[in-house]
Amino acid sequence: MTTSITTNFIPAQAAVQPGGMSVDQVISPFIGVFIAAFLVSLAATPLMRTLARKNGIVDKPDLARKLHREPIPYLGGVAIFLGWIAGMTACLLAYRYNDAGQIERLVNIPISIVFGAGVITLVGLFDDVYGSSPRVKLGGQLLAAAALASEKVGFMLVTQLLAVCGITNPPFMLCYIAGAALIAIFVLGGTNAMNLIDGLDGLAAGSAAIMNVGFLAIAVYAMIGTAMADPELTGSDPVADPVRIVLCLAALGAVLGFLPYNFNPASIFMGDAGSLLLGFLAVATILSFAHSSSKGPGLVLAGLIVFALPIIDTTLAIIRRKMRGVSISVADKNHLHHQLLRFWQRFNFGPGASVKMTALSLYAVGLALAIFGVLVAVVRVRYSIALSMVFFGFLFVAAYKSGRRIVEMEKKAELAEQAELLKSDPAP
Repeated sequence: MTTSITTNFIPAQAAVQPGGMSVDQVISPFIGVFIAAFLVSLAATPLMRTLARKNGIVDKPDLARKLHREPIPYLGGVAIFLGWIAGMTACLLAYRYNDAGQIERLVNIPISIVFGAGVITLVGLFDDVYGSSPRVKLGGQLLAAAALASEKVGFMLVTQLLAVCGITNPPFMLCYIAGAALIAIFVLGGTNAMNLIDGLDGLAAGSAAIMNVGFLAIAVYAMIGTAMADPELTGSDPVADPVRIVLCLAALGAVLGFLPYNFNPASIFMGDAGSLLLGFLAVATILSFAHSSSKGPGLVLAGLIVFALPIIDTTLAIIRRKMRGVSISVADKNHLHHQLLRFWQRFNFGPGASVKMTALSLYAVGLALAIFGVLVAVVRVRYSIALSMVFFGFLFVAAYKSGRRIVEMEKKAELAEQAELLKSDPAP
C-alpha cells in the first residue's frame, strides 16, 4: 500500500513506511512531539515556579535530610506533565492518506496511558500541596495500573512468558489476572523507585532523560527490526505502531525543558507529581515493549536494565531497612546519592560542587546502564534473558552486601557514640 504523509511539522518524505526503514524515517515524523514537549515544559516551569511561590507551595529546609537552605517551590511536576501532554497532542497532527483517500493517523495513543499519567500527576500534586497518606498514593497508583490493565498494556508479556514455560494456549482469566498483577507490580515499583531517587538537584530529571534516550533507542531498533521481518505491516498494526517512539520523545522533551531550572542550584522541584509521573511513563514504555515484536520479553528486560538506577537504589533501601528492623517507608540518608555526596564532599570543591559532581556521576552510571540495556535488546531473546538474570542476580547480591556493610557501620558508629557519652559522663 502506498501512502503519503501530511503534517504541520514534518516533510512528506519523512513518512513511516515499514519495510526498509532508516532511523531518520522512524524518528523524523515525530520530531514535533519532542519540540512541542520541550518548549511547553520550558515555558511552563517558570510559570509554575511563580504560582508555587505566591501560594506557599514550597519545600522548606530540613537540616536533618535536605540540602537546600531556602524554601524551594514545588509544581515542577505539573510543568513536566503539561509538556508531555503537549507532545502527545502534537503527535495527533501526524497523519497520512491511504489509497482510498482516507485519513489514517500514524499513532494509536492508548488512552489508558494518558489517563494513568493524569491520575498519577494529580495524586502527586495533592501530596505536594496538602500532604497525603501512603494509602492515598497507593490508591492512585493502583487506579493508574487498572487503567493500563483495561487496555491490556503489557499483557502480551504474560503470554510470551507462559509460552517460554511451555504453556501455549493459556486460559483467558489466567492471562488477565496475571497481566493485571504484573502491571500493578510494575507501576507500584516503578513510581516509588523514581520517587526515591528524587533527592538531589537535577538527579531524577537528568536520569529520566538518559533513560528515555535508552528507551528511544530500543523502540527504534524494535520498529526497524519488525519492519524488516514483515514489510506488510502498517503503522495501524499494534506491533508496528510507533506509540513507543512517541512516548519516549514526549517524555524526553518534557523533562529536558524542566532540567535547566532543576539542576543545581535548583530554583524549582518536580515534587511527587513529577517523580511519580516519570516513573509511570517509564513503566508504561517498558510494558509496551512487550507488543513490539516476538522479542518482547527480551526488550522488556532490556528496558528494565535501562531503568536499573532507581531499581538499584530501591533494592538497596529495602534490604538496608529490613536489616535494621525498621519499616521500608522510614527515610534515611544512605541512598546512592547520599553516599556519593559524602564521597565528593571529602574533596572540598566548594558550595554546590559536590552536588553537581554527585548528579553527574550518577548520570554516567545511568548512561552506562542505558548502553548495556540497548545491547541486551539487540541480541537473541535467550541471550537477553540470560544476561538479564546475571545482571539482576549480581545486583541483588551487591545490594545485600552493601546493605549489610552500611548497617554494620551504623552499629559501630552508635557504639562509638555511646562510648564517648560514657567517657564524658562517668558514673559517680
